[in-house]
Amino acid sequence: MVSKKLLITVASLFAIAATTLTGCSSIPMRGGDEWKALFYTEKPMLGEELTVESGIVNDEGWYATLIDDFNGNELDPEIWEPIAHGKRNSEYWCPQMLSVVDGRAIIKAEKLTDHQCEVCPMSGNFTAGMHTKQNFEQAYGYFEARIRVPRVSGVWSTMTVQSPMASSTGNGGRDGAKIDIFESAFYNGNNAEVGHAVHYDTKARRDSYIQRISETKGNLYLDYNTYSLLWTPKSYVFYVNGEATWGTDFGGVSSVNAYISIANEIIGDNIPPFEQKMSPFSTTGAAEIDYVKVYQNNKYKKVY
Repeated sequence: MVSKKLLITVASLFAIAATTLTGCSSIPMRGGDEWKALFYTEKPMLGEELTVESGIVNDEGWYATLIDDFNGNELDPEIWEPIAHGKRNSEYWCPQMLSVVDGRAIIKAEKLTDHQCEVCPMSGNFTAGMHTKQNFEQAYGYFEARIRVPRVSGVWSTMTVQSPMASSTGNGGRDGAKIDIFESAFYNGNNAEVGHAVHYDTKARRDSYIQRISETKGNLYLDYNTYSLLWTPKSYVFYVNGEATWGTDFGGVSSVNAYISIANEIIGDNIPPFEQKMSPFSTTGAAEIDYVKVYQNNKYKKVY
């Protein structure tokens, strides 16, 4: 089985939508480092000796649970599944838009008039996504991925760690959450901006989330960047290129297994307010995933 790596991160801070925060309600809407005093932000020390096959546990209690460098000519079916056919916004999701080329997983976003698929129509906007649901789920740990997001307007690339119980109600986020390690919805607005978010009770309380936007030290669209999440029993801390960019315990930290999902969306006419600076989708783009890595710590214990 190939190993896996997960990535997450971005820099500076902006809350676009926020409801009540549990524990950290004083974090500013944009900018500032006040949140850093509330959370442990030190990135784990993870050496190359930590592989799934070796089973090595380092002095801090970390060991590898999934590492994937995409070194084949297709997705490893023991780890990833394509997101099923379906229409989301203006786009059709089709597994044909997924491929593995030269050590990278490629997720295309494309406008086509001759799409050949027994399920999809021939004409329209097409994209895809992949997830580890059923194959790999984990509560707590460190998730990291190295990704170049689509260099095209109208495409929103995301990486999430999501519990199947994220829509359950009654226990805040403690019994399941959707954690957006990054969202790239700002091409032609600010090419260094990315979003982080935490959602819980997603079906009953869609406004029960907080989002931060931050500025990376590179170019989100020209460069590969590393996005990371440190999920502990006390908090979620996000990193971009190794730098802590946001921390929160919004809703109460989830202790429920979650799977990894990486996907593109193509923004339609119903654009949420913070994406209004985006131009419509008109051409071809692709998310390029270099690797995904996940680690666990033997000091963390689940509740649910």
